[in-house]
Amino acid sequence: MELAALAQRLEMLQPLPLGYLPTPLGPLLRLSQALGGPEVWIKRDDLTGLVNRLSLIERMEQILRESRRTGDQHAVLYCDVDYFKEINDTYGHAIGDDVLRTIATRIRGTVRERDVVARLGGDEFVVVLHGVRGAADAEAVAGKIRAAMSAPLMVDGLDLSRSFSIGVAMVRPDSTPDRVLRDADAALYEAKEAGRDRIITHRVVGAPD
Repeated sequence: MELAALAQRLEMLQPLPLGYLPTPLGPLLRLSQALGGPEVWIKRDDLTGLVNRLSLIERMEQILRESRRTGDQHAVLYCDVDYFKEINDTYGHAIGDDVLRTIATRIRGTVRERDVVARLGGDEFVVVLHGVRGAADAEAVAGKIRAAMSAPLMVDGLDLSRSFSIGVAMVRPDSTPDRVLRDADAALYEAKEAGRDRIITHRVVGAPD
């Protein structure tokens, strides 16, 4: 059934809420509620089920507020699948999507429940680590993620395992989510320029290691 038709059926079957707008937005809101509410599909990546950029920024803002209050240290890992485009170009996007779902599962299984794992799109993933003791701690977790990626990744009888490049940035109390992501992304760029398949940490001049 097409989306518009399903939305119309839902309009007929369910009572209209107060404040209902008689516009195309109304059926979409009703469909959203039927599918579990806007939190399910507005703040989640529809391919992997991980949080998306919108939800990531919100959670990072909360983490920054907590960090200013408690003094706890946190870190961001910006992860990219090396040569992922070759998979899509050679085997097609359906196979590539299967690879991305497997990678998402492996990352989520490597970190703690309280850590945030997001997919920003394409083959880019971000992990926010809560309560680390410093950059070395964050780098150790990044190493575990790279190790998880090195295991065979079988799709339709093909081993499509790929290496991982990771940029690490510590969350400073005076940072913003965008600034931390830029720092981690800059470190990721360095890792790729240095030959990929490695971890590089963004260093702040004058900051302790």
